[in-house]
Amino acid sequence: MYPIDMHYSPLVGGFSLVLSDGRAAFLTASTKVYDPNSVQGIWAPNLDDATCSTVNHKYRLISFGRRNAETSVYSVDDQTGGLQLLFHLKLSSKDFPGSPGFVKCMTWTPGMS
Repeated sequence: MYPIDMHYSPLVGGFSLVLSDGRAAFLTASTKVYDPNSVQGIWAPNLDDATCSTVNHKYRLISFGRRNAETSVYSVDDQTGGLQLLFHLKLSSKDFPGSPGFVKCMTWTPGMS
């Protein structure tokens, strides 16, 4: 198990991370100076097929692409510190006929980042 995708956001306060086994997480630390004892990993709940990730700085969102051609969008819950699922995005067969396959890459548009 090793990281296959990782993105940093100073405004969100950490790294989005996708591991080779499909799990996804958010890494954060309680201090700004690197200290291995202060790093905390927060798993994305009910997500075991992640393929890539991206972070939206403006709205403090973390998105994970999935093997089922879907994207799951999370926010960091300020009270618990956990990842809270906000919504899923999926290509409809009306807009994209056939099977699009897994999500390989994502980015936020300038109007959304």
